[in-house]
Amino acid sequence: LATKSSHFFSEDELWYSAEVKDVIEEGKTYLMYYLDYGNEEERDISQIKEDDGSGQPVEWIEPEINEVYDGVVVGVVPFGVFVNFGAERDGMVHISQIAPWRIEDPADVVSPGQAVRVRLLDIRDDGKLQLTMKGLNPDIAPPADAGFSGKMPDEGGIYEGKVVSIR
Repeated sequence: LATKSSHFFSEDELWYSAEVKDVIEEGKTYLMYYLDYGNEEERDISQIKEDDGSGQPVEWIEPEINEVYDGVVVGVVPFGVFVNFGAERDGMVHISQIAPWRIEDPADVVSPGQAVRVRLLDIRDDGKLQLTMKGLNPDIAPPADAGFSGKMPDEGGIYEGKVVSIR
């Protein structure tokens, strides 16, 4: 396994230089080796950011709820996607927040490295960032069988409709 330089976010909310030592579950869990301390720990993808190679400290934005940000998909998992949008940790877009239609697999809609627009919905008590992509990425088109036709509704618009079923 080829290692890559990374910064690792730990429980003390600081970043440490580390390398990916082993892949435990692709796109989800990695064995990290701390360069300064010589120990190894298993870590979730949301706690790992790639080093930009500049050797300079990374400057983070201070995210604000309901603000819209441009980001890059850094991980795709069955329950959603992780997006780096410049905050100290990556945010997660739950599968239900990717698009206004039902998605079976996030990998069918987005892929790592893809540029996306996100809105910060919430900052949880544990510091995790909850994002949405709904209505923000017009280039992500619904599949033909999704029941959508024409253009996506405008964000924040008010529309009339008829409830056809309640499950």
